[in-house]
Amino acid sequence: MSLPQRHPFRFVEPGRVAVEGDRATLTWQAGPDSVWYREGEVPLFVLLELVGQTAEICLRRACADRIPAGARLLLGGVEQIVCAEPPPPGVPLVVAVRLEAALERLFRSSGSVQLDGRPVLTGVCLHALAP
Repeated sequence: MSLPQRHPFRFVEPGRVAVEGDRATLTWQAGPDSVWYREGEVPLFVLLELVGQTAEICLRRACADRIPAGARLLLGGVEQIVCAEPPPPGVPLVVAVRLEAALERLFRSSGSVQLDGRPVLTGVCLHALAP
């Protein structure tokens, strides 16, 4: 399985995500010299991509009977995003997602990015199977 994103937009490697049932976790850390860091913090879009890409891997494994191999799964939207404080670069972040609902071609998952056990970002991802 692979994600459609390519470097430098792929932040999550499928083999590093631990999936158990309808939940997945990932520990992620990038060096402070990463191209995405600006002004000493991880940008919001990187945090959102971490949750979205981890959710896609979780959905593909948890809903393997509904998502054909090779099918494109698109991030259709995000909602209820709360970013408490962008984390600094170079620290380990824990990404956690949970499948909330699976309809015929639509999937909803909640997710968070945590630093030292505190959420720095929470939100909901909506994925859809491409036609």
